[in-house]
Amino acid sequence: MGRSRHEELLGIVHAARRRLRIRQLLHGASVVALAAALLLLVASFGVDQLRFSPWAVIVFRTLVIAGPLALAAWLIARPLLSPVSDSRIALYLEEHAPALEARVLSAVEYVRRGGEAPGSPATSHRPTRHSHTVAPARRSPSISTRLTG
Repeated sequence: MGRSRHEELLGIVHAARRRLRIRQLLHGASVVALAAALLLLVASFGVDQLRFSPWAVIVFRTLVIAGPLALAAWLIARPLLSPVSDSRIALYLEEHAPALEARVLSAVEYVRRGGEAPGSPATSHRPTRHSHTVAPARRSPSISTRLTG
């Protein structure tokens, strides 16, 4: 693949990776914030029901602090620290833009294998050079003709 096309493809993949990371961060942060709010509500109700006994205050305080921290580690830190391959980013792009029709994934796999670009001079002359040796295709009967008889 030409350097400019290769760099452009890598730029697109890196931008998509950045958007995916931001999306993961926002999703995790919103779940952690909602869980912290619910946990705080439950803790305040629980401490009130247990008449502010010292052990209840300590237990609920620990839960209110440790719960969101553990959830943040699981939903924010873990996804952000795990590596995301270019192929997975290409799949992410194609899931959100079906019009791409596996083009990005094909290009990423092609670049990963070190192949030439489909439009490069080395590969673009091959089909035209050998086109005269390919016999013209025979027309097969249409589907309606095959089904009816």
